[in-house]
Amino acid sequence: LNTVTRWEGHQSLSPTPRVHSVEMPEAEPDAEEALAIQAKALQQRLSLKGDERALHALGGVPRSLERFLLSQRLDLDAAAEALKATLAYRLEIGLDTDSAASPEVIEKVAPHWPGAQCGVSATGNAVVWFAFGNLAPRSLMLSISEEEFAAYYLHFMEESARVQNEQNPLGCRSSQWRGAVEILDLNGIGPSQLAYPPALLMLSRVLALGQTHYPDNLRNGKTVFINAPMIFYGAWAVVKKVLHEDTIANVEIVADDGAETLAELLGGAEQLDEVKRRAEAAGATYTPPCSSWFGG
Repeated sequence: LNTVTRWEGHQSLSPTPRVHSVEMPEAEPDAEEALAIQAKALQQRLSLKGDERALHALGGVPRSLERFLLSQRLDLDAAAEALKATLAYRLEIGLDTDSAASPEVIEKVAPHWPGAQCGVSATGNAVVWFAFGNLAPRSLMLSISEEEFAAYYLHFMEESARVQNEQNPLGCRSSQWRGAVEILDLNGIGPSQLAYPPALLMLSRVLALGQTHYPDNLRNGKTVFINAPMIFYGAWAVVKKVLHEDTIANVEIVADDGAETLAELLGGAEQLDEVKRRAEAAGATYTPPCSSWFGG
């Protein structure tokens, strides 16, 4: 407890001071300080040195620790279990000693993958662009296993994490962290394309890996769905069940091309044009008459 010292004197010609110790309650730590305290406790709980490759991949210390604490509302026990599971999972699949996907899997899945890394925003957020209208789910699920699809997804997430690490200084706190900006183009999605439950269920299961092992990935970032038809909301109701509430809070859905929203988010029209150029070069923009991922 903090102690405040108060001096009192006798009512006499030669007062003799007396000392009284008044106990004052400790000030409650603010949110930033509370997070820092819990991050240190989490590191100690799991006996982590701080230089583990897994922690570096997830933003280093303290960011990697704060990811799990924030996703668990600063519940130390829950965060410890979640981080412990992620460390074990990364060790099991060799994520910190090798690529998430083998060269063969990358070559096999890449032509079907709807997304691309598209540089950074004006403020340093890693930007990814997905064009879901270019994929044919029935053909995809016949030629690529869910395990291969998941491996490629982890490969993609690791690359996004690498870009985030490049854009944020070592030791960066979550409050200042520049997370991902995800642009999901739904152009080409129609009624018949959203009526294929196996694709939605597989997508949900694969996305759950990101929620579990890359929590709080949108810190100071955002996900924007563009060109969203009304019927998309039915599919969204299925997919968002596996998403963390903080992720859902960072999602915006617009019916048009989102030019105004994206320009503001990325730092201007020129920045948006550059992101579009990169997406197009990577084949991550909708190109009719390709069959849709949800309908092929």
